Amino acid sequence: EWNDQGCTSKYKYVCQPPHYTLMNDALSWGDADAACQAAGLQLASVQSAAQNALLLTAAAGNTVWIGGTDAASEGAWVWSPSNTPVSYTNWNPGEPNSAGNEDCLQFNYKIPGQWNDWGCTGKLKYGVPRTSMTKWLKDD
Repeated sequence: EWNDQGCTSKYKYVCQPPHYTLMNDALSWGDADAACQAAGLQLASVQSAAQNALLLTAAAGNTVWIGGTDAASEGAWVWSPSNTPVSYTNWNPGEPNSAGNEDCLQFNYKIPGQWNDWGCTGKLKYGVPRTSMTKWLKDD
């Protein structure tokens, strides 16, 4: 049962680190984004170097889509579907370069863990965060 309690009480606690899962089907960025949302998930977002390292492990050497896009406004990178601005970045040198029509975020570009802007219609595997431990245990 739950109870409201004064915030100064001392109890054991549970921390949940982010978990990422590689989805093995290769889809365009838009289809990967839609597939994640249809499953109640979202493409992976990265807020720190530690999360980037966890995603590197989960990607298992694959070049994958993660949830960043600047399709709405060139150069203004946000995470889908929240439209939260991308604050932490790990761009490959010279990226993002917007060469052609590159509005989607590709992870593991040339150097493990590095990011690249790429055309959204290319088909890649994709990563999703696991933020619910119950879902993590049920699905994996």
